[in-house]
Amino acid sequence: GMRERKLEMKKIREQEEEERKKLLDIEEEKLAAERRREQIEKAKQLKYYETDRVRTFHSALLHTEVLKERDLQIDMKRRIEQLHQTDAEEERQRFQVAQNEYNKAEKEKREKRAKDRANLSQYHLAQLVKFLI
Repeated sequence: GMRERKLEMKKIREQEEEERKKLLDIEEEKLAAERRREQIEKAKQLKYYETDRVRTFHSALLHTEVLKERDLQIDMKRRIEQLHQTDAEEERQRFQVAQNEYNKAEKEKREKRAKDRANLSQYHLAQLVKFLI
């Protein structure tokens, strides 16, 4: 009757629990196998990277990148020097123009003073001639 039914139900529950445990164990084994596979893969990859051929390749790659960077720096330095030379040349030209303008203005002042002196001398001479006549 009732007791047999309870025992039967308990037995079914225990079997279901056992099945769940088996499934969990299988799942855990799969995960452990996957972790082992990943670790083996990682170890193989590390070993591969440690081989001379790969280390030489990485070293050459790094060397190439360093040389490219150095070339870029040299090019930038050259451009900056060109800009400085251009600025210096423009400054020299501006100075030369200013110097020429100053010299021209000074020459005009001297010529005007000389002309004024000549006019004044001419005027004094005319006054003297008038006075003497």
